[in-house]
Amino acid sequence: MIPLWPTMADRRINNSWRWSGIFHVSMWMRPWRISCRNQWLRDFINKDVMLFRIEKSRGSAVVEDTPGNNYQGTLISDFYSSYNVLPAKTKQKCLVHLLRDILEIRENNILSKPDILVCYHVKATLGAAMDAWRKFHAGEITRADLTSIRDMTAEQLTQLCSSTAENRKLQTIIKRMIKHHQELLTFLDNPDMEPTNNRAERGLRPSVIMRKITLGNRSPGSTKSCHHHEYCPDRHPQWQAVHLYLPFFSMIATY
Repeated sequence: MIPLWPTMADRRINNSWRWSGIFHVSMWMRPWRISCRNQWLRDFINKDVMLFRIEKSRGSAVVEDTPGNNYQGTLISDFYSSYNVLPAKTKQKCLVHLLRDILEIRENNILSKPDILVCYHVKATLGAAMDAWRKFHAGEITRADLTSIRDMTAEQLTQLCSSTAENRKLQTIIKRMIKHHQELLTFLDNPDMEPTNNRAERGLRPSVIMRKITLGNRSPGSTKSCHHHEYCPDRHPQWQAVHLYLPFFSMIATY
């Protein structure tokens, strides 16, 4: 494997991940074509820098390699299984992904009345928790109030996870909540983190648009010569400069 951090800029990103308290990670689920072969785009982002990687594998090795095995911060991600192997100190799963899956179940399936009630209460419980987090940052409630809401929300979710669902997809959602029960309300214990992975999802958007326009790359060499650009501050005011390094397709964004 080619060293991940060949430049001083890359080493700066490396240090940022390893010493960062929080970072987000996401993967675009459609392939990035290079030489007519499928590869996969991920972004790793925190408040300071952004790193993009295109790799042949969708597995956990890329996730482990980027922040390093000694990472002791917080990982915010969706429920994709490759993120489970990273030994982060704490993790937060994206609640929007969970709510979106519940909405899809309600829209595309004929549910029994008990299943409808489970969907409703899960949505209401998680929505109330995110509202409390927003109120805390707005100064409307105190940290003690947030802790109390966290304990109440955890109790409600425990009761909901004990429900017996008839719909198989809803059963899968309940099993997911049970498996990741310690990673759903971390944002209430540490209000500095976010309850969603929207930061990483938004970070992928410019690259996804570029992929749609260019249809990928004909060769790895073309990525080295073509993929270097800066985003317009008017359209992307949070990004001052973006630089791409291949073959890892790492992108630095300075806020």
